[in-house]
Parts: sequence; C-alpha cells; structure tokens
Amino acid sequence: MNKSFETVCSDFYEQYKLLNESDKELFSRVCNKLLTNNFIYGQIKEDKDDYYAILRLKEEIKSYFYLINYTLGEDSGFKLFFLRSAEGAGRIRLKKMESILVLLFRKFYYVRSKETGSSVKILVTFDELIDEINRTKIYKERMNKVLLKSALLVLRRYKLIDFNAVNYANTDTFEIFPTILYVVKTEDVKIIEDKLASYTNAEGEDEEDETDED
Repeated sequence: MNKSFETVCSDFYEQYKLLNESDKELFSRVCNKLLTNNFIYGQIKEDKDDYYAILRLKEEIKSYFYLINYTLGEDSGFKLFFLRSAEGAGRIRLKKMESILVLLFRKFYYVRSKETGSSVKILVTFDELIDEINRTKIYKERMNKVLLKSALLVLRRYKLIDFNAVNYANTDTFEIFPTILYVVKTEDVKIIEDKLASYTNAEGEDEEDETDED
C-alpha cells in the first residue's frame, strides 16, 4: 500500500463528510451488498442502480474498503464491481457439489463463448448440465433437479448463474454470468477437467475455498 493508514483514514473522513444523508445511506447499502455478495453486476435488473451508484461514489467506496484491507475491483466491459483481498479474505466457501458445478459452468462458459464469439448471455440447458455431471463419474447416482437445487441456489445467490428459482421445477435453462471468470480464472479446459477428475474418489461434502479474485 502506497498511502499510510492515517492518510487513508483522513481522506475517507473528508470524502464521507461531504456526502448528504441520502448518499450516506446509499453508500452503506452498496458496501454491505458488496460484502455479502462480492459482485455487483450492472447488466442485471437488481444490480443496475447499485452499479451506477458505485460509479458515482467510487472514490469514497474505494477508500472505505482500503481501510479494511480490500480492493474494489472493476470490469467496465462487463459492468462489474467486486471485492478482492490480498490476505485471502472474501473467499466463497463452497461445498463439494457447489465446487463441481462452478467448474462445469466455467467450462460451459469457455466453450460457448468460443462457439458464439460472444462472452455475454451464455446459456446452458439443464439436460446438458446433467450430462456433464454424469460424464465426470463423480457421483454413482444420476443427478436430478431435486439433488441439485440447493447447490444451484447458492451459486445463484453469489451471482455466478441465473435461472427461474420461483418456478424451479420447470427450469430448463441457466444463464452463466461473466462473474464466473473471477472465480475460476483459467481458460485451460484441461486444467478444469483435471480438477474435476480430482473429485472422482473424494468422499463427503467437505467445504473448500474458491477464490473470487486475484
């Protein structure tokens, strides 16, 4: 860090005291949202206003997170804001099934973006996902919607994918968000396949770390 802690504190104080009450409430809400979800994705309805709020209050928000050892990351191409920490905080804790699904969605994202020439609106069907899970041979029983529901809802909450959670029984398509690029950074499908293979003989549902950012 180039600035001293005292300098950052002073800078933040000067920035924050100039905000009106409405902006202070907005500042508090979007900071809490970042800490809870890690990602603010401006291309979805629920995050659009918050994305532009962060753009407007970016210097104040950057200073605040600097004080608690986070960096505010930004990808303007995808309209993304996210948090990262050099000390390993802010990692998503995923169970085995959730980690496997993240790897599979990252693989789908890579393949589909190459096929379409686009890295937005990447879709995969439920049947395709089931086939990929079964192809790994990690699980003896064939996967179905009931067995996958809780894990998929976790990934949806972290804004890695989206689907119709209200009418889950009739869900047949998932959208994979570009946030997946910041969770599984490799574009080497072989590395993803090797990681999936490492789960083949793994037992139980132990939790493990998945890194959100560099």
